[in-house]
Amino acid sequence: MRSFLKYTFTSLFLVVILAGCEKEYESIEEVDERKIQDYVRAQKLNLTKDESGIYYQVLTPGTGEIAKNSEQVFFSYTAKSVDGKQYFTADSYSLNSGFLGYVRPEAWRLALYKVNKGGKVRVVFPSTLGFGRNGSGPIVGNEVLDSELELFDVRTQPEMDDVIINRFMTARSLTGFSKLPSGVYYKIIAPGTGTEEIKLTSSITIAYAGRLLKGTVFDSATKEKPFTSKLENLIEGWKQAVPLIKKGGKLRILIPSALAYGPQGSQTIPANSVLDFDIEVTDVTN
Repeated sequence: MRSFLKYTFTSLFLVVILAGCEKEYESIEEVDERKIQDYVRAQKLNLTKDESGIYYQVLTPGTGEIAKNSEQVFFSYTAKSVDGKQYFTADSYSLNSGFLGYVRPEAWRLALYKVNKGGKVRVVFPSTLGFGRNGSGPIVGNEVLDSELELFDVRTQPEMDDVIINRFMTARSLTGFSKLPSGVYYKIIAPGTGTEEIKLTSSITIAYAGRLLKGTVFDSATKEKPFTSKLENLIEGWKQAVPLIKKGGKLRILIPSALAYGPQGSQTIPANSVLDFDIEVTDVTN
């Protein structure tokens, strides 16, 4: 009997200890849910909770088709923490793309299901459906995030690039541009007075500035320190547009990503970037 009581009291003691431990530590799911609830109340947000755990609001339903898991989709995004830290701001020129079924984080994929192409959706989501305990890039671990996503009504990268270029020209009030069949947009500032025709095999000496659409200059050359090369060795967008002028000529060109550095990008140019160039041809040799 004493032995039985001994084990009974021991078992009760362990139960009390374990119960105390359970009360002391919240699971990450509980912590995330509490943060989301507090954030929604504080911001007075009108969000719907999905069974997956995301909270979302359809801002624009979209008029295009419903995207399929096996389809490549193109979307823009923002991301900020519920604590107020801004990670990614609205940027019409930096996009994400990939097959819908593989979009990460999972919360973004789940939110994109809520709209048709051309739609916009806001989503607040727990870290378990976001970037997890390890985070990603600037995003720290176990971060609860608030994102806005826009799903573009396009099917291919060239279509997406054309949307980006037109948004850029509208935002910057750019006029007087013409479009080549390839998708390159150009504006001749000065046709030039030279007599030499510029061919692919021509050696050209140029002053130029190359920019991302955000305005970042990634490369340049001046009249004092110009750049010389055969045209055939330069990116495809240049090959198509530079022959439109002669020596002394100037033009501005907006180049779709596929005719620039494509999906591989470079050390200074992100993948699938549309590029903005000012070019002046100072000499031509055939």
